[in-house]
Amino acid sequence: MTNETVKKQILVVEDDEQSTRYLQVLLEHDYAICSATWAKTAWQILHESHIDLVLMDISLPGDENGLELTRRIRASKELHALPVIAVTAHAFPRDRENSLEAGCNDYISKPFERGLLLNTVRRYLA
Repeated sequence: MTNETVKKQILVVEDDEQSTRYLQVLLEHDYAICSATWAKTAWQILHESHIDLVLMDISLPGDENGLELTRRIRASKELHALPVIAVTAHAFPRDRENSLEAGCNDYISKPFERGLLLNTVRRYLA
């Protein structure tokens, strides 16, 4: 496999198995996909693998939600420039504002149109 054929890596941080699978199906043709249900697991993956973009759910189980994890990514010397896109069922205007204030580069509310997700991902991975 040459460098030209290596797929960009997307980390899906999502606690809903059905949503994770749907994102995988939409993206796996063009990108390598890994996933995490918990912020702690996502943090480990971010430090053990080369990730090019994160799709971040806001509601996660455990001690840290998606916004807190995004703030931690932004505070990290190694990860601060990593594109993070909130993909969440939290669909009120304030949820969008909170996502962007936490450091997300973009925000997509569920349910979303397939084309919107694909175009947004392509824009950040171009």
